[in-house]
Amino acid sequence: MDFSGPLRKMLTQQTSPVKYTLDIGDDLLKMNDLIGRKIKLAYNGKIMCHCGELKDKVFRANFCYDCFYSKPEAGEPIFFPEKSTAHLDIEDRDLEWEKKNQLQ
Repeated sequence: MDFSGPLRKMLTQQTSPVKYTLDIGDDLLKMNDLIGRKIKLAYNGKIMCHCGELKDKVFRANFCYDCFYSKPEAGEPIFFPEKSTAHLDIEDRDLEWEKKNQLQ
């Protein structure tokens, strides 16, 4: 089996046991099926950013510079949940997104 393409964040399903799926290129690879088997990964020097573009350089959590400083998914409360102000109706980057994703 050969798969190629941009490697994205691994998907998880909260089941018993937890199911892991690797999103690579146009394929979804079920990682649980590979437990105990040998796999080989090769890196081509490019990284897939949150915006969907291949980049030479990314910052924290695979965000390019522009996304890291603009997307709510890379806002300070994501890395430091105690700093969230969504419950006070105070926006960091996108109040609607922050309420949906931080207030759980």
